[in-house]
Amino acid sequence: MLVSGVVAVGAAGLLASAHDDDRGASTAVEPTPQCESDEVEIVCSVGVHVCSENTAHGCQSCQKTCHVDCSSPLCSFTLCGTCLVLGVFTHEDSVLCAQTHRLGLCDACAHFSIIAEMDSDLCVKTQRTHDCHACHQRHCWQTNPFCGRVPSAALGAEPCKFCLIAGVNTFANSAWCAEKQRLMGCHHCNEDGCSTLDAWCPQKSYPCNENRPAPFYNAMRLRGGGGSCFINAALQALFAPAAIKGVLAKLWREMPAERRRNLLQSAKQERQPSLGGLGEPWDTTSNYEDLLAVTHRVSFADDAGMPAHSHLMNDAFYRLRQEDSDEFLRVLLEGRVHVNNGSPNLVRAMSGTLRQFLKCTNGSCSGEVPSTTENFQWLNLSVRTESGQSHTCAQGALNAMHLETVVEGLQNICPVCNRGGALDKQDWGKQYRVIEYPEVLTLVLNRWNTLHGASLHTVKANEVIYFQGRRYALASTVCHLGATPDGGHYIAVARQGPAPGEWFVYDDERCSRASPMQISTESMDYEHWGNMQSYILMYTKALEIATA
Repeated sequence: MLVSGVVAVGAAGLLASAHDDDRGASTAVEPTPQCESDEVEIVCSVGVHVCSENTAHGCQSCQKTCHVDCSSPLCSFTLCGTCLVLGVFTHEDSVLCAQTHRLGLCDACAHFSIIAEMDSDLCVKTQRTHDCHACHQRHCWQTNPFCGRVPSAALGAEPCKFCLIAGVNTFANSAWCAEKQRLMGCHHCNEDGCSTLDAWCPQKSYPCNENRPAPFYNAMRLRGGGGSCFINAALQALFAPAAIKGVLAKLWREMPAERRRNLLQSAKQERQPSLGGLGEPWDTTSNYEDLLAVTHRVSFADDAGMPAHSHLMNDAFYRLRQEDSDEFLRVLLEGRVHVNNGSPNLVRAMSGTLRQFLKCTNGSCSGEVPSTTENFQWLNLSVRTESGQSHTCAQGALNAMHLETVVEGLQNICPVCNRGGALDKQDWGKQYRVIEYPEVLTLVLNRWNTLHGASLHTVKANEVIYFQGRRYALASTVCHLGATPDGGHYIAVARQGPAPGEWFVYDDERCSRASPMQISTESMDYEHWGNMQSYILMYTKALEIATA
């Protein structure tokens, strides 16, 4: 119907144009609907349909000498193809055309009859399915920093030598390069389904030393029962020391490909925890440090402001109730007998070595007999003195730790004074000396099992402590909150980011900058909980040796 109408109007218009010498005179052409209501004249001028409604600036609808919906064959303006695809009937560069384009709709996508905003997910999907708007490569998109048929500083315009060997001519790190890697194996790790552009490529470093890890959701959010704050707080404290980050990054890179893919898929799923539990066997095929390495990697996957799920840890350790954070950490590191070996690589990074010496007590004799050596992963410290007084800081509790005792009735022979033997048993002083300092010194404050009951008073977390002459700097603290050891809440205070780092409070899925009082765990009014009770403190070895 529209076509026949156009022909009829066109015939009349052409006759008028051919025989009418007065270009300003009225013709037989009918006015368009907009003009008809205002009873204005229509003027034909050299093939252009001019509306006299606004002869100076054109039609108010489009600011051209034509109406938006003009169907006259005398109209010299071209319909906008992009607007037509989007269902808008108007001329190129008209006001309505400009308004349509100002919506941010992508012209290139419109040519594929797809309505999408520029650079939206649908726009990117269209480019990857059809071709990139910039380089016309499939599997690429114009905002991709690796978009690459056109030379750029980012690309270097160098052909990929690995792809050339496989007979593919494309730029290094272009979209085509990445696609071929997924099919033939990553140029970095040689794994199928991976590429040098893949953020999860095991050989691609992730910013664990530049960024802070994401906070973790409490598992109670997905299931009923008590919270998993004891897991979240311990993980955030463990992820703070640089030595631990290095071990976890190495474990991620060296993990068998199939194992890594399976764990990563499980860690990223939206699901409820499967409830392995602290006392039940779970995943006897590998160490817990595999789960820990993947969880650490996932915590750096997205914006640090967005919480992540610690599914793998919850699967292994969460039993619908709150547990002790120290107990969780010990099982995670040491494993379960006949079930799991724990985290041997992490234990090595957190272990020091003590050597036992027997010291002669015969007058001023200086004789010593070296004895056994033993490793330690953490030091358990009392928060009270033998007389029941409270220690007020971690350094005081560490200084009070007994590294020297007396052993009675030994028959060892002193190498200096020759006293001792089966017939001359002597008392010997037993001393422990550190012969290998741990990279990460972990202090656990014994707050629960004391002669004086639970000790929930404030114990300052010193930012710097000295352990047998070695200087250590505070990296993180797990704090207990609440008035009883049978309940309450766990949070972590951790230093994260590039050196010297910033301090953050991790409270399940919330993360905020820590105040000086929170860093030292001396805050007495943390939300509705009251005082912060430092519980597990992790220190990193500093370079300087103490002189005093």
